[in-house]
Amino acid sequence: MRAGERPSARRRINPTPYLFLLPALVLFLAFRAYPLFNGLWLSLTNARLGRTQYVFVGLANYERLLHDSRFLLSLINTAYYTVASTLPILALPLLLAVVSTITSGRWAGPCARSWRIPTRPCGGSS
Repeated sequence: MRAGERPSARRRINPTPYLFLLPALVLFLAFRAYPLFNGLWLSLTNARLGRTQYVFVGLANYERLLHDSRFLLSLINTAYYTVASTLPILALPLLLAVVSTITSGRWAGPCARSWRIPTRPCGGSS
C-alpha cells in the first residue's frame, strides 16, 4: 500500500484454506453432527427399533425418566464413577508436580529421575 492510499473497503477472500477444511467439515457433519441432532429428534418422539412410524411426543420421554428409579440410580452411579475415576487421574500428577517443585534435597532427585527429566539444565557443570 502506498502512502496516502486508503485500504479498500472490500478485501478479497482467498477460498483455498476453506477448500482444505471442507473434507474435514463434511466428515464432522456426517459422523458427529447428524447423529447428534437425529438422536435428539428421536428422543422427542415415540420411535422404537423396527417401527417405521413414530409420533412427536415432546418432553414426555424425559418426564418419564425423571420418575424412573433405575434411571436415577444409574445417574448417581455415573456421577460417582466420573468423579472417582477422574479425580485420581488429575490429583496424583498434580501432587507429584507440587512435590517435585516445592521440595528439594531427597525428593527432587528421585522425582526427576522417575520421569527421566534432568535436574540441571543441559550443558551445566556438575
